[in-house]
Amino acid sequence: MTKFKSVLIGLFKRKEAIALAVALAGWIVIGFVIFKIFFDKKPEVKYPSSVNSTGLTTGALAVFDSEGKVFLAGDPDPDSKITDFMLSRYLTDTVALDETFGDDGKVLTDFNGGEDYATVVIRQEDGKIIVAGQSDNDFALVRYLPDGGPDESFGKGGKVAADLGGRDIIEAISIGPDGKIVVAGGSSEGNESSFALVRFLADGSPDTGFGKDGKVTTDFGGGNSAAAALAIDEDGKIVVAGGAFDKKSYSFATARYLSDGTLDKGFGKGGRVMTDFSKDTDGASDVLIQSDGKIIAGGVTSGKGTFLDFALARYNADGTLDKSFGNDGQVVTDFDKSDDTVNRILIAGGKIMAAGGSQTNFALARYNADGTLDKSFGNEGKVTLDSGSVDDSVFALKEAGDKVIALGYSRDKGGNKLVLSVFTNDGVLVSTSP
Repeated sequence: MTKFKSVLIGLFKRKEAIALAVALAGWIVIGFVIFKIFFDKKPEVKYPSSVNSTGLTTGALAVFDSEGKVFLAGDPDPDSKITDFMLSRYLTDTVALDETFGDDGKVLTDFNGGEDYATVVIRQEDGKIIVAGQSDNDFALVRYLPDGGPDESFGKGGKVAADLGGRDIIEAISIGPDGKIVVAGGSSEGNESSFALVRFLADGSPDTGFGKDGKVTTDFGGGNSAAAALAIDEDGKIVVAGGAFDKKSYSFATARYLSDGTLDKGFGKGGRVMTDFSKDTDGASDVLIQSDGKIIAGGVTSGKGTFLDFALARYNADGTLDKSFGNDGQVVTDFDKSDDTVNRILIAGGKIMAAGGSQTNFALARYNADGTLDKSFGNEGKVTLDSGSVDDSVFALKEAGDKVIALGYSRDKGGNKLVLSVFTNDGVLVSTSP
């Protein structure tokens, strides 16, 4: 790149940290870590998401339920003046609000009269819904009953908060095999930020058997870092991925923790791994654990120069790069010389799918187990969909039999609208709503 400057601002600018994104104007958001590449560009921001192929419950900006409905965290209007948690439920056949839920399809929750922003949502097996994000610079969670009412058995009146001592925001949530709730994001003090995790018991009380009073923070050698995604394996180990600054540039950053919150010394260097694609700007926005214990992180790299590209890294269980995957463990995919960003990764039928945005389009790529593009999918392994707006990006992905469902935002001058697109298993568009 001819002109570059990295700025970590997600912890300092609340609105950008929780708005929807596509990084098409030269910005990348890795969770709430935002890298400014060109000085004169206005930020477009995105939600990260997490998925876990082991079948454990994980959360994202939006999650599907078993009845063909989708829950969305946060306000889809980037210019909204609402500063409360918002949870919405939509019908997937029409992408219209489900008016039987909450107040005409929406629920608003205020914490203490301050600024509250929801970033991720998760649905428990019993139908209860947890929304997490930030309230007055602290981690914040709300749990709702299936009809949208507050779950009084969770925390105080359905709400809990955790202060990690700085400006804190949740960007990922998962529920472990023991039913405990793990959230991850970042915590900053002054000009420095770190990975931050908190684990709660099922009733919302802090799990004192995890870290210090339920809290853990991790830095990567003193540089700025922030977590964007997490996954929990069947043994209760927690894998967290995001971005970290390493001397001159940002890299993929991944850490693994034991069930008590200590770093797993059997993973990488003291429990941490940094992966550089480009000596410039790289960062992970999603992570999953394969059934064989290998870990895949997906995000972006500026490795080929002017444009951002899809980036995937696969690690062995010990944190070393899996040399059987792509180019010594790394895969970079370009969509016709445009800015391309991964929001979501998924394993389906033994293949790996990455989804996000490319320039102004929905973008999906499917890979074989060895990291090569699956040429039976779309156009040589890639699919783009243009809805005619100025920005489109996928943030939720679901396999449904022989179909793939992609949910995202389409933004034009009138604001954001939800778009749900259904593709066949070979990447042919079946339908788009609305």
